[in-house]
Amino acid sequence: MNEHEDAWDSTLTQLAERSELHGAWLNGLAYNPAAPGPVLQRILTANERLDHSGFWLEIRELTAEAGAVLVRHPNRKIRFQLTQNPSLSLDALAVLGKDPDRVVKMLALESIQLRDPELHRALAPELHGPTTTGDAAPSSQPTRTPLTETEALALVTSPDRLVRAHAAWDERVPQDVALTLADDPEPQVRLYLSMREDLSEEQRSAIPYVVPYGYHQVPGWLTGLMKNPQAIAEYARSSHVLIRRSVAMAKHLPPEAVALLAEDEDFFVKLTLADRCLDAPHELIIEMFSYWHGLRWSALRYRPNFVRNGMAADFAVHSNARLRWAALDDPEASPELVEALSHDPSGTVYPWAISDPRLPTARLQEALGDGRTALSAARNSRLPDTVMHQLLDYAGVGPCPPDPDDRSRAA
Repeated sequence: MNEHEDAWDSTLTQLAERSELHGAWLNGLAYNPAAPGPVLQRILTANERLDHSGFWLEIRELTAEAGAVLVRHPNRKIRFQLTQNPSLSLDALAVLGKDPDRVVKMLALESIQLRDPELHRALAPELHGPTTTGDAAPSSQPTRTPLTETEALALVTSPDRLVRAHAAWDERVPQDVALTLADDPEPQVRLYLSMREDLSEEQRSAIPYVVPYGYHQVPGWLTGLMKNPQAIAEYARSSHVLIRRSVAMAKHLPPEAVALLAEDEDFFVKLTLADRCLDAPHELIIEMFSYWHGLRWSALRYRPNFVRNGMAADFAVHSNARLRWAALDDPEASPELVEALSHDPSGTVYPWAISDPRLPTARLQEALGDGRTALSAARNSRLPDTVMHQLLDYAGVGPCPPDPDDRSRAA
């Protein structure tokens, strides 16, 4: 037995009587990204003891091995949850695409369609049956019947403010007719008018529109440009703040447009760029991550340009707890720094350091026995499989059930 095994044996001996930590270990292991299939199968037998028993399988990371095991689980509710897990491998999804349960099969095929249209085409007959070999009728977009002048005038003079508002940016209403709404008493009407596609910047600026706080609908003509970075980037210099916010929603933009919007005077233009555009710069994402208090602030960590070498040096001792957390995303962060942050006083920081696979083994072992950190330690992917199973034994979780191949699935 080597020194590493000796250390774990000693730790497990000390943990044997810590019954107060059973729930923390069980909930931590349920989200351990390296938990193998047999460990997860055991946890499923104690599903009712988990804090989020109804949806944990939809959001936890899954190894390819674990996914391959779980998609053969006899319980359809388990297979149903797995269809919604974005980390489930395409091979595992393909198995669910042939599931005996029609709902599971349908949801699996929907997930496959989003991730791999070619694979979806190959599996679709499993749900819908073989397609005919004849030529399919070409799909056509419905066309909108042009309005007569009388019809257009009826819309812009309607007593219903919503009718006038939608008429204001309806491309079927001639521009000169629509512009009669420039002095409409309703702010929504003037706002919609100001966002017509066929207006010049001078015409937009001449309309006394007001932009209220909150979410605003994106005009259809701008939505149609979202997949054309060069075309929508032409509007990054618009004087209209809602048009610039709409541009910032594009998945990709040319560098010049990204740089311009990242320095915009409007907070929500910059926030939208950081949150929606995959080309948003590192500095902007960090700025928003450090102090924005919206519900999605933590999701900014997963933007493509969030991570950068040197973050550990920049943020490890920063006064802002969010930035100390960000230091852990530096791929060059040392085990010593991770251990230091595992003692951080902020609950925003230390749980993530405890779960970091770079955490030194001695600190990980210590954390498993501390009620404040036991759950985070159980999530650490460096835990050996044997330790995971031993912790489940201590928690009173039964043995791994028989191989699903040896029994029929329950519908």
